[in-house]
Amino acid sequence: MHIAHLIFDLDDTLYDYQRANVIGMESLCDYAAQKLGVDRQTFIEAYQFGREKTKELLPPCAAVHSRTLYCQHALEYLQINPLVHALTMQSIFWNDFLAVIEPFAGVETMLQHLHARDIKI
Repeated sequence: MHIAHLIFDLDDTLYDYQRANVIGMESLCDYAAQKLGVDRQTFIEAYQFGREKTKELLPPCAAVHSRTLYCQHALEYLQINPLVHALTMQSIFWNDFLAVIEPFAGVETMLQHLHARDIKI
């Protein structure tokens, strides 16, 4: 049997999602403290509310993972105008999240191995 294609889930398969997520959340907490005057614990509570509200409002789809929507609902929970901050916050999260992603040991070698065998990823 010849394998022609492989599909990988990226998070915690090819890199450490949890570490990157912690960094992104720390950046959001810093923004909330500096720009909104909201302490860390209050912001985390609001963010969890925003995450749950997003999942409640949307059917299972990619948008249920939208940091923009999480932040929008978190800001509404905090009674802060989301139009001023939600897009900035999602950019902060993803910029800092992406800045720390590193593939697990052996991932690059594995991908090169698959590429050399013309296996589509």
